[in-house]
Order: sequence, then C-alpha cells, then structure tokens
Amino acid sequence: LAIAISNHRQIINPSKKDIMLSYEMAVTVLFRLLFISYAEDRDFLPYKNNEKYRKKSLKQKAKNLAISYSQNLPISSGNNHWEETSKLWEAISEGNLEWGIPAYGGKMFSNDIKISKAGAALSKISIPNDPFEEILRNLLLTESHEMNFVPIDFRSLSVREFGTIYEGLLESELSLAEDN
Repeated sequence: LAIAISNHRQIINPSKKDIMLSYEMAVTVLFRLLFISYAEDRDFLPYKNNEKYRKKSLKQKAKNLAISYSQNLPISSGNNHWEETSKLWEAISEGNLEWGIPAYGGKMFSNDIKISKAGAALSKISIPNDPFEEILRNLLLTESHEMNFVPIDFRSLSVREFGTIYEGLLESELSLAEDN
C-alpha cells in the first residue's frame, strides 16, 4: 500500500517528510478499511438495512473480489476500486442520507488539510486497480476450508486488537533503500 501511494505521488527524490507522509497516508487507508469492515460487520453502518449502501459497501466489494479471485479472473483495469472506496470514506465523514449514514466527521476520514494532512493528500490521488485490488484482497479475504476465498468476518476484532495494530504501526516507519 505504501509503495502504491508513493508511486502515485511520483516524488523523484523523497525527503524524510515525503516518506513520513506516504506512510501516514498508508496507515490512514488501512485504518479506514478496518474501521468500515468492522462497522459493517457489527451493524454500526447500514449494510443490512439499506440496499443502496449495501451495493456500495466494502463487504459487497469483498464478496465480489472473492468470486473473481476464486475464479482466477484478471484484475480489471482502471481505478474503480479506489474511487468507490473513496466514496465510502466521504460518506462516513460527511454523511449520505441516501445510504443512511450520518456525518461522523473526525480525523480518520477527513480530507481537510487543517484536520488531516494524510486525508487531504489521499483525496488528491487515485490508485489503480492493479495494486489496490491486491491490497483489498489481502485485507478483506481469507481462504476457507473449501479452498476458496471468502470475506473476513471482522465482528470478532476487539478494540484491544485495534489498539495493538495501531501501536504496532506507530512503531514502524518507511525508509528509502539505498539499494534495490
């Protein structure tokens, strides 16, 4: 994810500040995806109650990816996964009456540079399906006993586990390799 973001930002000689922002952007995307996945599975978002939201949901995207992955279909061209996922982020931040989502606001989903530099930078990019679909598959799918892929059930993820993931990521950083 960090590599895809860095590639899209097209920074030739990144400074430490550039690298740190790319990392913060990647962590923001990861936590947005985890938050939505958890909220949909725990019924905090209207996945079960709103057909319009369900069609746009991350859980539905995971189901579609599971089918295509299990059938060995090639990754589609374009950037629709990023664009559709970005619309979910926007709906959570600003609300979407049609989807039954109130405006939650907050730093995690904000695109306002005064609130979140990473969010503002993310609102200016669009990652192609080629890397982003693989990222979504790796985060949202698991292999079942029948050797096919199914969406992960995020209901069992506890607040403590969220904290452990967050703390682990805070202790990590990106750096520029001197050799390939």
